[in-house]
Amino acid sequence: MQQITRLWQALTLRNRIIVIGAAFVMFWAVLALARMASTPSMTLLYAGLESSAAGEVVAALEQQGVTYEVRNDAILVELDTSG
Repeated sequence: MQQITRLWQALTLRNRIIVIGAAFVMFWAVLALARMASTPSMTLLYAGLESSAAGEVVAALEQQGVTYEVRNDAILVELDTSG
């Protein structure tokens, strides 16, 4: 611990700022990667449906417990990578 303290004290203000910034960027990158890894991959199911048909599709997906997203006029479902 003393070596780290001595090293920190030996750094100039500019180098300290760089170290703090790099640590922040690494922390943010780890959080972003963890978020991306936990977010399901989505694939297009339907696009351009009329609202009544889209509503029926969404209702059927909800009834089956399928993970889905609606983006603009597209309905996306979780990509099944189990084979």
